Amino acid sequence: MSLVLLSEYKEILDITGNTEDEFVEQAKYEVESKVKNFLNRDLEVDTYTEVYDGTGEKTLVLNQYPVISVSKVEVYQGLDSLGAEDWDEYTQNEDYERLVIADSKIYLIGSMFPEGDKNIRVTYNAGYD
Repeated sequence: MSLVLLSEYKEILDITGNTEDEFVEQAKYEVESKVKNFLNRDLEVDTYTEVYDGTGEKTLVLNQYPVISVSKVEVYQGLDSLGAEDWDEYTQNEDYERLVIADSKIYLIGSMFPEGDKNIRVTYNAGYD
């Protein structure tokens, strides 16, 4: 998804015909890429699965925002007998009372994110539509 429509770029540049569309499209792509790199994040709505350091607190700041929904919070348990990573999915009413979303933060009400290095995995939707 583009941050700005081709027609909007053309309006800003005062271009009325279609002969420069290919050039404008390429320039648009490069500008949007630089904006995303500068911000160090995506802007479009997408699904993300990311690993974070556990804070030992009830708050975790996610990389992408605004956060729309959280589908899964998992805590690393170590390696299983076959050497594969073992992740335990947190469940509402069992591991926490409620999960609250506020812009780029998620809050676990009634629990905390266990402190550790790269021990929290969150799957969520975020971005601007």
